[in-house]
Amino acid sequence: MFESPAVHTPQRGRSVTASYLLAAYRVLNTDFRYLGEWRSDGSAVLEFACVVDGMQVNGVDIIRWNEEGRLTDFEVMIRPIRGLQAVISHMAAALAG
Repeated sequence: MFESPAVHTPQRGRSVTASYLLAAYRVLNTDFRYLGEWRSDGSAVLEFACVVDGMQVNGVDIIRWNEEGRLTDFEVMIRPIRGLQAVISHMAAALAG
């Protein structure tokens, strides 16, 4: 399951998740860097920063996996609101083709 701040409902399935992650790679790739990492059994939180439309954007990836080590959930949170709005616009264009 992939939960994006750009989409209201969780997206389910490997192919749709791959589509969202590829689009996010295209949109968030300007000066993208991970700043911190917090782990526990079966999950991790990765803090990131990047630039979108000349604006600093910060966020976290919340990743969960099962006992076999396979990803089960990937949730993204982004701030500030203007940065999120820019990401939503660019993600829509990237997902449209």
